[in-house]
Amino acid sequence: MEREMKETKLSKAISDEIWIKILETGIDNSILKFKDICHFSECCKNLNKLSNKETLWSTLLTIDFPRDHNQDNDEVEDDSSESFATKKAVYMDRLKKYIKQEWADLRSEILKHERGLN
Repeated sequence: MEREMKETKLSKAISDEIWIKILETGIDNSILKFKDICHFSECCKNLNKLSNKETLWSTLLTIDFPRDHNQDNDEVEDDSSESFATKKAVYMDRLKKYIKQEWADLRSEILKHERGLN
């Protein structure tokens, strides 16, 4: 009950438009990253709703995955089939692929290094 009251006070103190502008400005100026937006979504229901705005995730896609962002369509790989998804889902899918590739590159470098030692 007390938390809901704080959320209501916070929501009333700053309009949604201002919150969106704060988030957009933070992303545009590379102050806020995807993790920060995810953390905002955990603060309260209103910030959760605002942090899922397509414009925010579209900007993050453009900044963090500029080469991938210009693909013909934004599809997310799914075990069952490919489906169209939100920009946030596309971002998370590309992030998973990026992390997977980074680990593969690291393993490759370690193997090269180990071969050189023998």
